[in-house]
Amino acid sequence: MAAVVLVGLWAAALTGLVQGAVWFGDQLLLASGRHLPGWGWPLAALVNAGLVAVPAGVLAAARRSAAMRAAGRAWLLGAAALAGLGAVRAVPVLRHEAYLAALAGLAAAGGWLLRRTYGAPAGRRPAVTGYAVAGGLAVLLPWAWLGALGGPTETVLAALAAAALGWFAGQVLDGRFWAGFAVAGTGPVPRGGRLVLLGGFTAGVALLLVGAGVGAAGAHLATVALLPALGFAAGALVRAQLATDAAAGPPAGRTGTPPGFPPGPVARPGLAALIGLVALGPLAFVDPE
Repeated sequence: MAAVVLVGLWAAALTGLVQGAVWFGDQLLLASGRHLPGWGWPLAALVNAGLVAVPAGVLAAARRSAAMRAAGRAWLLGAAALAGLGAVRAVPVLRHEAYLAALAGLAAAGGWLLRRTYGAPAGRRPAVTGYAVAGGLAVLLPWAWLGALGGPTETVLAALAAAALGWFAGQVLDGRFWAGFAVAGTGPVPRGGRLVLLGGFTAGVALLLVGAGVGAAGAHLATVALLPALGFAAGALVRAQLATDAAAGPPAGRTGTPPGFPPGPVARPGLAALIGLVALGPLAFVDPE
């Protein structure tokens, strides 16, 4: 697991350094009466994503550890999201509605593609969605208190973009991802330390990469700061869902515990709601100008 931690720290440190450095350079240019070229932020996102994708691809190809493969796959998808969503920053800040519409469309297309590729989850309705919504609203509250919504069109587009982002992230952190952090022989509910801590750390790095591509230049740093911590909350939600499923028994029409991990939809709608609500704060309550 040392390789997963080291690559995760590399991805997180690199992303924070690149995004912060480009923003600082942009501010220096603005102070001198100049502007960062329109291709500046997309190029930074592409370079950032490429430097993360190389070690993530090595992990994704590992055969000896399911956790390494799960981390590598999630981080590859996160790097792809960073490159794709970061390219939308080529839209000028003065056309924020167009930016939000493009962001929503691209995130929704990415989520749809992942759903078509890996399929929809099967099983009973998740039991932890209410907790996820409550957690997302708690994080959203300070933005509503200190910030302000834009016009009706801008607000609706921000909500659509946040929902699409949450849906995409929910497809990335699906059952196949969390399966990599299950320990054989622990029964239907894996140990919390491995699932919540290691799985949460890995999910947090993936969310950091996705968040680095979300939001107009500068305002997106708030998303970069917020989303990674949700990885541990996501791991706790998944473990709670598995405990609920184990207590309720197999879904109707099934006998015994189905082979593989995990049974049921693994709290995916809850994760989508949590991430979408948290992303809504910087997108809807901050004026990028």
